[in-house]
Amino acid sequence: MRKVTATASVLAIALVLLSAGPPLAQTEYKEYRRPVTLESYFTISGDNKGNIQIFGTDKAVCASFQVSLRGDSVDVASPAPGVTIWDDSLRAGEHTFSFGEIVDLDVNRRGDTTVVEFFTSPDTTRARLRLKQGSIIRGRGPVEIATGQFVRGHVVCLGGNILVHGEVNKDAVTMLGSAEVAADGVVRGAVVSLTRAIVVRKQATV
Repeated sequence: MRKVTATASVLAIALVLLSAGPPLAQTEYKEYRRPVTLESYFTISGDNKGNIQIFGTDKAVCASFQVSLRGDSVDVASPAPGVTIWDDSLRAGEHTFSFGEIVDLDVNRRGDTTVVEFFTSPDTTRARLRLKQGSIIRGRGPVEIATGQFVRGHVVCLGGNILVHGEVNKDAVTMLGSAEVAADGVVRGAVVSLTRAIVVRKQATV
C-alpha cells in the first residue's frame, strides 16, 4: 500500500507541474540592445585620391578638401579654408564639433572610400559615461599607446600620428596623420588613415 501511495503522489506532482506550463528554469529570450542611445554627430570620408569630406549631423557637407597621399607635409591645424583642428574640437565651415561629445564611432569601407561616422548621445546614464571614457580622442598629436597600456575603446587623432605599442580594443583612426602598429602592438578593430599612411609591423596583431 505504501508503494502505491508513493507512486500516486509522484504522478499527482507531475500533473501539477505540467499544467503550470514550462519549467521555471526556462527564461524568455531578450534581444540585446545597446545600453545607450546613439545619434550621428559628424562624419568624415576619404578616398584613394586624397579627397576628404566632412559632413554634419544633417549629412550636409560642411567642408571638402584634398590632401596629398605621397607623404607631403600638411598643415594639420588648418588643412583647408574653413577647417581648423584644435586638440579638443574640429571646426568645419560653420560647425564646431567638440570631441567631448563623442561617445562612439563606426568605420565603413565603401569601395575606395573610407567612412568614419562619429556618434553622440543624449543619455546621461553611467553606460554612456563608461563608453565615452574608454576612448582616447584628440585633434592634435602625436598619440602613442605605450607597451603594456590597454585602451578599452577607440584611439582617434584627427590631425596627428598614432603609434600603438600596447593594445587598442577597438579602432585606431587618424584623418591627416599616420597610423602605425608596432611589432608589439595590438589593434582589435580597424586601422585607419585617410591619407593612406598606414604601417603594420611584422608580428603586430590587427
